[in-house]
Amino acid sequence: MSVCTAETALGSADLERFDPQPLLRGDHADYLCPFCHDERPGRRRDNLHRKLRVWSTGGWNCVRCGRHGFLEDRKHGRDEDPPRPRHRRATPPREPSAAEIAESAAKRETLKRLWAATVAIGAPAGAAGADYLWSRGIVLLTAVEARVRFAADWYGRPAVVFPVQDAAGRLVAAEGRYIDAGAPKSRSAGRKSAGVFAAPACAIGADVLVVVEGPITALSIAACGLPTIALCGHALRTWLAAHLAGRVVFVALDWYEPDAERHGRSAFAALHAVGARPYRLTLPVGAGDWNDHLRSVGLPAMRAELEQVLNLPLKPTPKEMP
Repeated sequence: MSVCTAETALGSADLERFDPQPLLRGDHADYLCPFCHDERPGRRRDNLHRKLRVWSTGGWNCVRCGRHGFLEDRKHGRDEDPPRPRHRRATPPREPSAAEIAESAAKRETLKRLWAATVAIGAPAGAAGADYLWSRGIVLLTAVEARVRFAADWYGRPAVVFPVQDAAGRLVAAEGRYIDAGAPKSRSAGRKSAGVFAAPACAIGADVLVVVEGPITALSIAACGLPTIALCGHALRTWLAAHLAGRVVFVALDWYEPDAERHGRSAFAALHAVGARPYRLTLPVGAGDWNDHLRSVGLPAMRAELEQVLNLPLKPTPKEMP
């Protein structure tokens, strides 16, 4: 587990001079890290020591020292949007069409109907949902504080339901994670892109918080005492970046996936632009995702790791997993 702050400058030529024989793996390549690989005589230069991963998008990160960035000579490559002109004539917002208005109304009605049939995760009728979260290593109190619900019939199947709220705390969508073994694994109602899942529900106002991709990940980290926001996707919305101005934000996306590398770079730029202090938070290679790690090491051990890496005292959660 590691934390890194701003991006580190690195060019393709410098990287290839340091390690001209990388390990190629399809959509990425593994190099010896020029920042932390020990070049003392006798130090091995094999694939086991190639800890710096470069993705096809140009994003890179070292799983040993935590440094990351985007290759300098790829910053204006074809994988990115072209630079915008400094001055652009303002255009009035487009009025939604009748079909779009009708679709939005239908989504609101569906959300209202499905949400009305849910029960609190801590209620006796929500026991099946609480048992599912317990099997994922998440204690009930963490889910209760995040206003998680249970639906016996979420589009026809039982599901744990995560509320998606906007900056003012209003419900704009909900994502249901099915507790059975069927497909798909989840399904949402409402406009999920208009909000985030917060654990606890007041996390969006915290001075120090973590930003992740999915609700299960958010609950896994929040159980350790860190307020966490799930984007319900990869992209950091513009309204959320503005809302996090001046905060300390630990960005814990699924860093070893190409989409996360691309969106993570944009998130860092947006957070820096509003005066936030973003830090990159990663798990060791092979640890799986955050919930896998929680179930593997247990809640007390994961909290201790986060305390050590972040240098923050984290409050224990009552009635933890044994």
